[in-house]
Amino acid sequence: MPYRIRELDEGIRRSRRETVELGEALATARRTCGATQSEVAHSLGWSTSKVRRIERGQRRSVTHLEFAMFAAVVGLRYSGRFFVGAVRLRDASQLEMINGYRSLAAGWGWSCRIEDPLPITGDLRAFDLMLRAAGLRVAHEFISRLHDAQAQVRPILRKQRDSGIESLVLVLKDNAANRRAVGEAGAALLDLFPLGSRAVLDALRSGLEPGGNGIVFWRSRLAAAA
Repeated sequence: MPYRIRELDEGIRRSRRETVELGEALATARRTCGATQSEVAHSLGWSTSKVRRIERGQRRSVTHLEFAMFAAVVGLRYSGRFFVGAVRLRDASQLEMINGYRSLAAGWGWSCRIEDPLPITGDLRAFDLMLRAAGLRVAHEFISRLHDAQAQVRPILRKQRDSGIESLVLVLKDNAANRRAVGEAGAALLDLFPLGSRAVLDALRSGLEPGGNGIVFWRSRLAAAA
């Protein structure tokens, strides 16, 4: 939990820095087009004080719409974007799956690392769990609810491509909804993850790389039975 708090604090600090930077960019654009703060305020129906505080980064509750409106009258176009961050929030089910799977793999002699980053400078993406043994690497991603197979799997496959990982295991919570989702996805998903639970786990139990991508349906009793 302290780590999550640090991530949240960093997000707040980053937002404040960006608010200041955006305000400075708007002020520069206003001066470039020869407009005063009063003129901008009048065209937007705002007070001059509001314009001044936005430009100085002193108004922290500036909305996306307000930035877009201000930008429009000084010849800019504002576009908010999201970028991949470091660690995402996980639900309790995912944490249970990761911890149980890690205990199982460790018992088979694998070195386990949670949130294993991609070996690319500046890239903040990471695999949920990486198993290592004798020069082998097997990446794992955990999904408690598969509600849109294509959308959820696409970024995972991009991570595999960019990291050069040969074996990627998609660990799904074993329930009727997830099995139905896999069935509905059909060949589009199974062609990408052809190995089943038994093939993947038998390979890992023997200290071997699965030899391709696979899907493991996770049940807590798997760890208990190991």
